[in-house]
Amino acid sequence: MLDEPTVGLDPKGIDIFYKLIKRLADEEGTAFIISSHQLKEIDTVVTRYLLIKDAQLIERKDIFDKKIEIILSSENWNEDKTRTLSQSTNAKIIDKNIVVVNNDEELVKVINEVNKLHGNVEKVKRNFEYQKELY
Repeated sequence: MLDEPTVGLDPKGIDIFYKLIKRLADEEGTAFIISSHQLKEIDTVVTRYLLIKDAQLIERKDIFDKKIEIILSSENWNEDKTRTLSQSTNAKIIDKNIVVVNNDEELVKVINEVNKLHGNVEKVKRNFEYQKELY
């Protein structure tokens, strides 16, 4: 259990610390409980969070399914290609040029399919739904 583990560290030290935590979790299967107010800082390593207020558990959420928005270039892209993309991947179509996936594996599949369809990815944006409520 770590309570505000990066207080007093410089940015490089923080980066080294979280890379170590992530490596130990991924390679060794070590679990960590981190108490922190620095939510933006820890969101790259956490897989679930607990929101506690006044000693009461308010919310628990697994965040394995971080949302990733893919914005496709409108050049050389049309409704038919969007339909094909929808049928060949698990992407959720938001608009003709905007799709959403749940994880990096699906992101790779969508990018590969867009390339096959001779399209271009303009931007990839990671959206963490829980952050909107917490920040």
